[in-house]
Amino acid sequence: MPAYAAEHPGVRVHIVRCDGRDGVVSAIRDQRADLGLTDLPVPTDLITHPLERQEIVLISPPGLELPNPVPMGKLHGMRLALPARGSLRRRELDAMFGKYAVTPVVVVETDERNGWLNAVRAGQASLLWYRGMAEQAARAGLVVRSLEPAVRRVIAVVHARRRLPLIAQDFLTTAEKGTAA
Repeated sequence: MPAYAAEHPGVRVHIVRCDGRDGVVSAIRDQRADLGLTDLPVPTDLITHPLERQEIVLISPPGLELPNPVPMGKLHGMRLALPARGSLRRRELDAMFGKYAVTPVVVVETDERNGWLNAVRAGQASLLWYRGMAEQAARAGLVVRSLEPAVRRVIAVVHARRRLPLIAQDFLTTAEKGTAA
């Protein structure tokens, strides 16, 4: 956003806040947004422009005696804040837990992201979240650890299979320039 605003100071960007990937897909399909930013995968009727890979990390309250990286097996019995049951993100996490034969103790179950972080701050649970949130978590006094094996997700700009407005095309070009590093 800052790079686009610097290159296009006269353009006003309207941000549509969405709850997770499903909300982004709906906003694009309902034409409430021309572009969306989300993790993959998305349905194949949308076009994707991958921007970066984000590592999924464990964010915990201080005082938990865990190695870094945390072996997946250590998630068994761990108190976690998770997305609501039935949501796409929760199904993906449940599939990962099944793959590694771990069953966490679900302490908080909500799609409200502030609820997850508040539970960790209160010492009630740990959280699986993107490395990009690690700085915010560390400033809050929380501990960030990698997982073993590492889990990564691709973050992409997505849009419908239609001609984009010129402003959206310019934004996409600016976003893609930022991925060259």
